[in-house]
Amino acid sequence: MVLDLVVIAAAVSGSQVIWLGSNIAALHVPLSGVRDFTIGYWLVTALIAALWMGSLAVSVSRATDIVGSGMAEYKRVITATAQIFGLIAIAMFLLKSELGRGYFLTAVPVGLVLLLTGRWAMRQWLTSRRARGEFLTRVILVGDRAKTEHVVQSLRRDASSGLDLIGALIAGGSEAPLHGGVPVLGDVS
Repeated sequence: MVLDLVVIAAAVSGSQVIWLGSNIAALHVPLSGVRDFTIGYWLVTALIAALWMGSLAVSVSRATDIVGSGMAEYKRVITATAQIFGLIAIAMFLLKSELGRGYFLTAVPVGLVLLLTGRWAMRQWLTSRRARGEFLTRVILVGDRAKTEHVVQSLRRDASSGLDLIGALIAGGSEAPLHGGVPVLGDVS
């Protein structure tokens, strides 16, 4: 979460500085039938960062069951980013506000690339730690012997799964250890 916040803050504030400079710029929001208002771009930048972080949270992009393996984590980051910026673009259109296109078109791709790169780097770190036996979830397999053997072999091939097999409960109660010496702890029933 801290990495996401740093990346998002860098992307939106960097985009603001590139397109608007460090001087105080303002976004004019005309509201028909209501008094127009102006809002400082630094506040807009903070609001966009907060909405982006919220979108990543709502999409559950940091769920422990997807972080570190598979493509679901990356898909959720991409989807959350596309959705929040789509909503912001629609809101700006409906409000007839001129949020700088350059600002917007720089923050989104740069932020997304940085988010994905940061997530990938954290995944590499997590995979290396899991290979050393850290950050593992202890599991017991339950099922018939053939299917359980297949799962054991699959998990042994994928060290990044984060699962530490401590044993199995086998239908029929065979006590012979499974592939790789995984102990049979008893019968399913």
